[in-house]
Amino acid sequence: MSEQPQGRIKIGCAHHAYLSWLGDITKEFQKVYSKIEIELIHDYSSNLLKSVENHEIDACIISKREGDHKWIPLYKDKLVAWVSENHKLAKKNSISMEQLKKEPFIATHVGEDTDYTRIFKNIT
Repeated sequence: MSEQPQGRIKIGCAHHAYLSWLGDITKEFQKVYSKIEIELIHDYSSNLLKSVENHEIDACIISKREGDHKWIPLYKDKLVAWVSENHKLAKKNSISMEQLKKEPFIATHVGEDTDYTRIFKNIT
């Protein structure tokens, strides 16, 4: 009988929505490879990419960033905007980026390299 591989894998994840999915995958992985410890790390996409480049983590699930990296698309998200029910755009099924950039919005994670800051920078 061959000896089971052992070690530690560090995986970064930038989006809370993917943590439960990643947890399910790691649970199944550990049924087969019980001697491999898996550490999940949550952070911003750009920070996690730097951690991969610095060999501090082994892989990450993030929004695509520039650079010479191997990317495996897992899912293509839509950009979602929340507006109050009485807002002029509330009844629309979709909103163009041109319409959206004219509207005030509440920024989260100000000063961080987020997906929405990248999107708005590209449409100005």
